[in-house]
Amino acid sequence: GVLDRRETLDVAGLGDGAELTPSVLDEARPKLAALYDKRGFPRASVKLDTTDTDDPLRVVVELGITPGPPRNVGQRVFVIRPEEDRH
Repeated sequence: GVLDRRETLDVAGLGDGAELTPSVLDEARPKLAALYDKRGFPRASVKLDTTDTDDPLRVVVELGITPGPPRNVGQRVFVIRPEEDRH
């Protein structure tokens, strides 16, 4: 993805030492899609796969995020109420 790795993993609940329960894995995709949408990538695609290891307490998580096109801002309008303008 294009966002900070640590923030991405933390939002998904996949940070170092995280307990990877089925509910954490199920919730990771929508959480990451929401994060990317908030950061301007409304059509991000999130792929998450797990692979068991020889150690029953460890699993390999492969996370792939395709951000898609960024949201374009066509216009910004700033409204300043005269009573709040202190200049």
